[in-house]
Amino acid sequence: MASQIEMLEYWDLGCKAIEKKDYPSAIQYFESIIQNSITPPANIYYNKSIVHFILGQFAEAISVLDQGLQKNEHMAIGYFQRGIVNIKLRNVDEALRDFNRTMDKMRGNLFIDYKQLGMNFKLSQIEIRINIAYCINEQGRGKLALSELQNAAELNIPIKNKVIEGRVERFKATGKVALLLLPTEALNFKPPQSKIVAKTEKDYLAKDKGKIYLEGDQRYTLDPLQSDSSVEAQSLVSKRPPKPSSPAPNLKNSSGPNRRPPPPSKKPPLPNKKPERPSLPPMRKQDSKASNLIVKVHYTFTIALYLDPHAAMLDTFKGEVARKFNIKPHTISLWYKSRTELVCIFDEPTLKHALSHPTNEYRVTMWAYDEKGIEGKDCIALYDFNPTEDCDLPFRAGDIISILNQINNHWLEGKLGENTGLFPRNYVKID
Repeated sequence: MASQIEMLEYWDLGCKAIEKKDYPSAIQYFESIIQNSITPPANIYYNKSIVHFILGQFAEAISVLDQGLQKNEHMAIGYFQRGIVNIKLRNVDEALRDFNRTMDKMRGNLFIDYKQLGMNFKLSQIEIRINIAYCINEQGRGKLALSELQNAAELNIPIKNKVIEGRVERFKATGKVALLLLPTEALNFKPPQSKIVAKTEKDYLAKDKGKIYLEGDQRYTLDPLQSDSSVEAQSLVSKRPPKPSSPAPNLKNSSGPNRRPPPPSKKPPLPNKKPERPSLPPMRKQDSKASNLIVKVHYTFTIALYLDPHAAMLDTFKGEVARKFNIKPHTISLWYKSRTELVCIFDEPTLKHALSHPTNEYRVTMWAYDEKGIEGKDCIALYDFNPTEDCDLPFRAGDIISILNQINNHWLEGKLGENTGLFPRNYVKID
């Protein structure tokens, strides 16, 4: 299994190879991650499919996208790009299904901003409806295609209004809809800079960072690249919740490890490595278990894993735990015992706090509980939350919010009065 810094480095080098139009090297870098990572993220498959698309290798692009969408079934832009590739393969019916799936993954939002996931692009309903209209028109249903274009024109998305401008008039004049293609060479997921910073610093301190082992089984290294597959996770909520700016009211459990530290302000330079062709060097494997804790997790049965407390990341750790129990990560929550009460582990600070309080020198005990019953519960706001996106739910400390859905480890969907939207989990206390 590759070290974390090597995987991040290969991801970065693959993106740089695309920028330099060195497509064979880009494919090699992304394929190396896929082959050497236990849980390669959907983003890597998407990037590799984009390169195949640029090279006109449409069958390969479809195959890689299929694998990526199996990793993350909520990746709207993946369905959108697969629809475009299906058009190139003259599979209009399949393309229409993909564009309709894309619309479903929007969850009623006018656009998804992928900037927080490393791609400087906003996918909007306007683009999706234009390509739906294209497919419908190709099927000979011109009136319905016109209606779809008119619906797109009525959407008020200032950043995308130019995309639809004049298309209705051109359709009325020519009876044709122009397929909307994405600027593929600019559209690839770049590695998360915060993880590059964190992993670079940690790898210089020790060689064993980020390693997980299962007792009685082969060793596993946590994959720092894995994105949350719960609701894209919806790229709508891929951003980290902001740090609370207002003090918490005098509520129980409103202090302690729930406070999120500020992000790193200084970034080290990225590795400057050249692709080696015709093949890439194998990623190194690491063997030491030094400085790792034994983490026991109780659920329907008990598992034991080795985890480096200095390099632990909640999403990857929770994903590995869920994989051992053969369940999805978002369906459980992890808890540890702090003095006399159980505390929910919902972000990196609470995870590190749990790992800093072992029951003995080298052992930590955790419990996994089903999270399916969270919908319909009420929670109380610990801090003021001022939204940064249209889909966010604003509230003030002390407000009672009804939980509609758990998006991922960090974000919830809720209702307050007549308003619904997304909000950070660490801003509230769930009854």
